[in-house]
Amino acid sequence: MIFSENSEITLVVTSCGRFELLKRTLQSFDLYNTAPIREVFITEDSGDEAVRGCIPEHWREHTTFIVNNPKLGQLRSVDAAYSQIKTFWVFHCEDDWAFYRPGFVEESQALLEADPQALQVWLRSFNHDLQVHSPYVFLEPRQVLQGIAFHKLGSQKTEWQGFSFNPGLRRLADYQAHAPYAAHSGEKSLSRLYAERDRYALILENDAVLHTGFGEHVEMPEEKIKKVRRKRMDRIRLLGIDRDNSRSRRYFTAALIAFLASFVLMDSSKWTNNIFYAFIALPGLVFLIKERGVGLLHDKLGLAWLVFLLWFLVPAVIAGEGQFYKHIAYVTLFVFTVAGLTNQRFLRSEMFARVLFWAICLYVFGYAAYAYLTGVHVLGERVDLMPARMQNVIYTSIWLLCALALAMPGWLHRRRWFEAFCAVVLSVVAVTFVMQTRTAMVGAVFLFAVWACWALWRFPRVAGPWLAVFAVLGVVVLWLVKDAAWFHSLFERGDSYRSELFHVMVGEWENCGWMVGCGIEFHTDKLLSGTMPIQHPHNIFVALGLYTGGVSLVLFLVIVAMTLVQAVRLRDPWGMYLACALVMLNFDGSKLIGNPDELWPLVLLPAAMVLGRGLQQRRQCAGQVLATADLLAGQVGLDEQVVAVTQQPFPILPIPQHVAEVALTL
Repeated sequence: MIFSENSEITLVVTSCGRFELLKRTLQSFDLYNTAPIREVFITEDSGDEAVRGCIPEHWREHTTFIVNNPKLGQLRSVDAAYSQIKTFWVFHCEDDWAFYRPGFVEESQALLEADPQALQVWLRSFNHDLQVHSPYVFLEPRQVLQGIAFHKLGSQKTEWQGFSFNPGLRRLADYQAHAPYAAHSGEKSLSRLYAERDRYALILENDAVLHTGFGEHVEMPEEKIKKVRRKRMDRIRLLGIDRDNSRSRRYFTAALIAFLASFVLMDSSKWTNNIFYAFIALPGLVFLIKERGVGLLHDKLGLAWLVFLLWFLVPAVIAGEGQFYKHIAYVTLFVFTVAGLTNQRFLRSEMFARVLFWAICLYVFGYAAYAYLTGVHVLGERVDLMPARMQNVIYTSIWLLCALALAMPGWLHRRRWFEAFCAVVLSVVAVTFVMQTRTAMVGAVFLFAVWACWALWRFPRVAGPWLAVFAVLGVVVLWLVKDAAWFHSLFERGDSYRSELFHVMVGEWENCGWMVGCGIEFHTDKLLSGTMPIQHPHNIFVALGLYTGGVSLVLFLVIVAMTLVQAVRLRDPWGMYLACALVMLNFDGSKLIGNPDELWPLVLLPAAMVLGRGLQQRRQCAGQVLATADLLAGQVGLDEQVVAVTQQPFPILPIPQHVAEVALTL
């Protein structure tokens, strides 16, 4: 290996007493590395000075040893070495690897220079190593740069993304952005941190390194404790605290998908209702009783939903309408079944979001093509009715934009720029040209404004020019269509009497009494412009107050606020889905409590999904409580050194009392 004072690469090796492995690692790197190195830092966490005899002799004047006594652990060792580095590039390596071909450092540097978002380049074999030991990683489409074949590396585990301490080249600046590493809980925490900033790893198609240390991992006492906790967590999952992959969860997820599909496949509400009654409501009731509410009533948001739904018993008693009791039960079963009995991970997956969006898109454009070709509608004329259960084009357009909001984070994370651009363009065409729904246009403006604000906040230098380009494109498109008849028809309808309708229905609500409203069967005898009868308020919030009173509206607003706050806290895209729906349903919503209708996939579904995300987090928290309690109670066997560590204060997240109680009941 060549050393040069002009090199911009430093080699850092972390070691912990495995000197035979370390010697083989350094010998193979010395043999196969062809990139000049300025200096070498070797950290030894065992405290053994014998590490100084492990390096090739010609390395000695270029090598600095950092021997920890007492042990510091991997993260503090990395901080100790990286704080002394003066070069732009760092080749990080551990003590149990064997290199077997030249040129890997130069190839890695070329890829990182071409892609500033790439965090590091992996050198391991995908087929013979990662597929065996890390089967959750996957390759994105093959790319070639300067004759170097590589892939962007993806991962199905949120806790393991691109960051790794495996051998590979990286930038010192990427370390300094989150230094010191010891301030974080571990490699998983750092991986999530970099992934949140859209950083990822690349992997060479021509691999260059083999892991030689399987089965010889050096563990500190704290690591042994964590391993015991993980084993305890596995036992907890067997007992049912983490049930996302159980058969019942798969069943209810499939039933929910069938229920949603019925809105675009079935031409009668009876099919949608029967699917819900037979495959969701009745089985859901059985499993909710069997699993004692799956912890929903120990959650603040779950309790808020219960109070909200129980309030509707008041207008039901006042009206003396037995059918309304069933409607309350239906909504309760739907919300709690979706939140507690479905596979939350799958319903949050990129695949589900993409399929949902493209299915709705196919429904809209498929029927539009049929209508134009068969003469049902002339090209440019509004497609005013859809063929299936989701017949109302206003609700269809709302659903399309909500699905767009749900799918966009996945497209951005995976850098599917073309698919995302096509989805946005098709959505705009659908709501402006095909269905011509101004309610959805308001929703589109809201959604695009939120995206623009987020982009300017996260990536101000990049987002500004791109937003300017899109604004110019929008102006050009408006100029091109300004004389089209369909474009003028959007404005000729005015506000479709929405302002007058709002004042009429709020006035009726005031006359009946703000507290309890006018009753669930209320119909006004007033006419719009003196000629048109009023069917419903066309506003989900006014409808709640008018039919079931101001109390129901206040409770609903509390639930919405709690749901959106929880969605933001948990970074849940279903929160954006719900926010978009509510913005648009401010102009075209009706009764929320009733038989399965369009408001269920627009409002109840996303709200239940956010509730379920909180429940999923509480399950994980409950498992940690049991594992920690089991450990501290001495119910697992540990050697004397580990027991001594457990007697010392070490960081355990504070667990609320109600969570601990739920953990014990589960």
